[in-house]
Amino acid sequence: MKKSFTISFFLLIFSPNLLLGQKEGPVSKIENPHEFFGDERQDWIGKVIFYLRCNHVKVKNPYFDWYYNPYNFDRPKPKREDLLYKYGKIEEVWHGQILITKPNRSPYWRLGYFWKVRLLHNMREVYYWDDNESKVVNFGFVDDFDNAKNEVGRTFWSKKWDALYNFEDNGTIPLKNIQPVRLDSVAWDEYGFFPIRFIFSTSAKQQGYLLYKNFDEFTKDWYLNDPRGKFPYWRIRDWKLIEDRQLRKGMNEDMVLISWGEPVKKEIQGEKDNVDTEIWTYKGVKDRTYFLHFRNNRLKTVRWEDEDQ
Repeated sequence: MKKSFTISFFLLIFSPNLLLGQKEGPVSKIENPHEFFGDERQDWIGKVIFYLRCNHVKVKNPYFDWYYNPYNFDRPKPKREDLLYKYGKIEEVWHGQILITKPNRSPYWRLGYFWKVRLLHNMREVYYWDDNESKVVNFGFVDDFDNAKNEVGRTFWSKKWDALYNFEDNGTIPLKNIQPVRLDSVAWDEYGFFPIRFIFSTSAKQQGYLLYKNFDEFTKDWYLNDPRGKFPYWRIRDWKLIEDRQLRKGMNEDMVLISWGEPVKKEIQGEKDNVDTEIWTYKGVKDRTYFLHFRNNRLKTVRWEDEDQ
């Protein structure tokens, strides 16, 4: 069995054509993408996008050109003005390989995501290739932007962020935990990978912003309702500690969750003498890894290790 697995792995790595189904010159589609990639990005089909930055259009690179036509590599590529601040609709998404040929080097296949976009202002087809390594995305999804616009005027309570970016001096505006802020407006941003700019104001009339990749990430970072309303019987001193992201011995699990957020790991130690014990692990807190020990839903001890150890 072990020998068979080794042979299969060797064939998979060194014979990429085994993965291929349809071939179109230097571009090949994977016959069974679900087996190797799952359904990632299939939900992009049918979505409308808005192009930003498009810096790559300026760069002439014959081997890693972002835009191409898999059926005709000699077809003229779109100019920057054909894409910048234009809308397009994603019509097709697939996984496949592109044959890379470089001088003084043997050709090789490179896996990636492929999709076809129909530009809505001139109905031209644009093909896009993502080599799975670049983190640059030059567009935002219009439905994410519209969902964000629908929340303008609403109050949110800080959950993950300790600061907003300041417009004036490129500094920051500090936030306490569960501090209320108002969403004043949203705008497209030219940062590319984080295309939507959310603009907030505090009760002190300070205005700042944060950048998001999509609307779902925004909703995960903020409380949609004030947590104080859910636990009105907690003492004021505990709310003060939570606002400063501090802990105390005897806090219950809900208090710790609102103060520090979700741990990276929860380990149940078991039950003994009707006592439940559990250890929560937090990483990256002040450059340390913390281990919080609970007994019967109450914080008993906290220990930590420096992350450089």
